[in-house]
Amino acid sequence: MRDSIQVKEIFRRIGQKEVFVYCFWGATTTAVNILVYMGLKWIIDYRSANLAAILTGKVYAYLVNKRFVFKSICENWKMLLREIGAYVLTRGLTGIIDFVGVILLVECMCIGKNTAKFFMAGIVIFANYFLGKRVVFLNRDRGTKNGVSFRKL
Repeated sequence: MRDSIQVKEIFRRIGQKEVFVYCFWGATTTAVNILVYMGLKWIIDYRSANLAAILTGKVYAYLVNKRFVFKSICENWKMLLREIGAYVLTRGLTGIIDFVGVILLVECMCIGKNTAKFFMAGIVIFANYFLGKRVVFLNRDRGTKNGVSFRKL
């Protein structure tokens, strides 16, 4: 009985660490997204700035989530392509939610552009963690040294 309690405690601590690490990298991703948006909205339309910010943030997020948060190592190129495909689809979905959400908040609800962007960023962070953990990064490093990872590419 005591062994099962220790195992549960280990899993609880791993989960807490992963959430903390995800929050840290999620915050840096959000900062990249918002900084690109803030910089570009002065020289191009806010909708185009938002799209560029979302795309930049998605690429950055894939790299840091794969390497530092979920520590995903794919056993072969097929698994890596599956992971990238799942990432593109799920982040595409949250990117659309982000893009449309900002426009709806600004144009239909008369919320300020910056407030709308920050609000949608919060929603997207939660959705991305859930989708990353449950759909995208399924190939965790389990001691395999032969897998395909960015360390080897």
